[in-house]
Amino acid sequence: MTKLKTLRLFLVLLIFHSVFFSQAQNWPSWRGPLGDGTSVETNLPTQWDSVTNVVWKSPVPGSGHSSPIVWEDKLFTLTAFPETQERALLCYNSKNGDLLWQKTVIKAELEGKHGDNSYASGTPATDGKLIYVSVLDGDEVVVAAYNFSGEQVWMQRPGKFSSPHGFSCSPALFEGKVIINGSSKGDSFLAALNKSTGEILWTVSQEKPAHSFSTPIFREMAGKTQMIIGGNKEISSYNPKNGEKYWFIDGPSEDFCSSPVYNEKNGLVIMSSAWPQRVIMAIKPDGLGNVTESHVLWQTKEGAFYVPSPVATDDYLFTTMTNGRVHCIEITTGNTLWIEEMGKQYSSPVIADGLVYMPNDEGVVTVFKPGPTFELVAKNPIGEVMNASPAISNGKIYLRGDKHLFCIGENSSGTRNKGKIVPFSELHFADVGVATKEGKVTNNTSEINIVAGGADIWGTKDEFGFAYKKLKGDFDVSVQIKGLTKAHQYTKAGIMARADLSDNSPHVYFQVFPDNTPRNKNNGGCEFQYRLEKGGQMKAIYPSVETAGNQFDVNFPNTWIRLKREGANFESYISADNKTWNLYSSYKQELPDELWVGLAVTSHNSDKLTTAEFANFQLVE
Repeated sequence: MTKLKTLRLFLVLLIFHSVFFSQAQNWPSWRGPLGDGTSVETNLPTQWDSVTNVVWKSPVPGSGHSSPIVWEDKLFTLTAFPETQERALLCYNSKNGDLLWQKTVIKAELEGKHGDNSYASGTPATDGKLIYVSVLDGDEVVVAAYNFSGEQVWMQRPGKFSSPHGFSCSPALFEGKVIINGSSKGDSFLAALNKSTGEILWTVSQEKPAHSFSTPIFREMAGKTQMIIGGNKEISSYNPKNGEKYWFIDGPSEDFCSSPVYNEKNGLVIMSSAWPQRVIMAIKPDGLGNVTESHVLWQTKEGAFYVPSPVATDDYLFTTMTNGRVHCIEITTGNTLWIEEMGKQYSSPVIADGLVYMPNDEGVVTVFKPGPTFELVAKNPIGEVMNASPAISNGKIYLRGDKHLFCIGENSSGTRNKGKIVPFSELHFADVGVATKEGKVTNNTSEINIVAGGADIWGTKDEFGFAYKKLKGDFDVSVQIKGLTKAHQYTKAGIMARADLSDNSPHVYFQVFPDNTPRNKNNGGCEFQYRLEKGGQMKAIYPSVETAGNQFDVNFPNTWIRLKREGANFESYISADNKTWNLYSSYKQELPDELWVGLAVTSHNSDKLTTAEFANFQLVE
């Protein structure tokens, strides 16, 4: 090979390496690689729901607000099992969502906490060799390190922590150190541990004890490496190598919850206090000692944040309060440019590919373009509560809801696996319960009309017409509902999975009404219902106010519904095109392995019949 060809090959490989690795980035700790919620990844999804653009979705055992972190093909998060008093580290395959292992960190009496906190709120950190976690055992902070196989390498107790709000310290990594913030009203400390051994390298005692749940950031500023954190009733800069304090700002209040950000363009550290006064400060980081009077460029109470941490671009700061009001603040002046309501939240936003991703507690992520005026891109629901913050890695967005982990990516079509069309002639028909008017069916290969009477499918016993077949194990069934005549406001038609054909059998049932008239708590046109035990009272799951009458309206003939079983988990969906499916409910109920599954119709009127028109009965087994 000639020298010229060798040089060309080298340049090609260099360009490939630069492009590939600038876009594929790990998310190794709280708020990502820089600790400020920013990512260099591009071509990220901007629109999704609980099904569309979901690469995978996996159950999360236990409960907690710990955010996911990602290192290559592994994802880690903390969880708690209050019933057994365990705090555990979870490891998933980030490519497919498989739970690889689960390791108990401690089993100890649960600490007191705020009602909105959890027993597993701290986010792990990793350097690609070990995973570091911090939890609370009584009044002692516990820090532990695990290898990627789930084996504990070391455990250390660097100090005590006491707070009625609970614990949420996230380890921060700097060079060979694990930094732990143990600021509280009791014995207060800031410590650095050896990453490999857990040995305590340095500890700073706090002279002005106060609560701090802040995680530091590390930056090269004013010619030296600085660690910025809020605690000890001040905003402070330390040398992370030895704990030496460079400078500090008195106050502006006692307690801190959020993490700071650094605006490199203007050379400003920006941070907000939490309680009792909330004040944002923009600080020039080139001072020494007490710089309260000399280095605060601006401060404001408007847009000051409490629990969620902010994100910043070159020119704008985006903050949010637990009340859901998002502020856009001009970084050079502190002036508020706009305010938008985006829903109550404790999680923190992220920013990537020129867009801000702002999550809320209802599991809706608002995507918008940063700028002096608000420009909405999309609002994306996952269908469950979300208190953890997003992670971005491998071209994907990882979200933790209160029940599941979600991997969001454009590579997913958002459609279900194709199943077989079941000829309606394969279904059996029965009137379940004592109906005064006998039902009937007329069908061909692709369509079926079910004429049914019946008082209702509700209460402790049912009366309805049922076209069914027996299915064993997991299934995914969908059908098009082309029409439903109205014999009563509560006439119903839908997909049912039933333990037997008795009139009081346990079952789950996803059904639609004849129209979108508001009914009880339900302002949409559908409802998920269930009976837990034989002869038990039926109950229902209703849509949230935000989505009722929007995602869950019926519009015959463009109405498809779907019922999916995975073990004891049942999910219901609705679609307007048989392509994009909106998750209505996710529900767990123990039912027999073999069920009677099919189309259930009731007129909800003993003296009248209703006709339900179905087509395209599709089954994935």
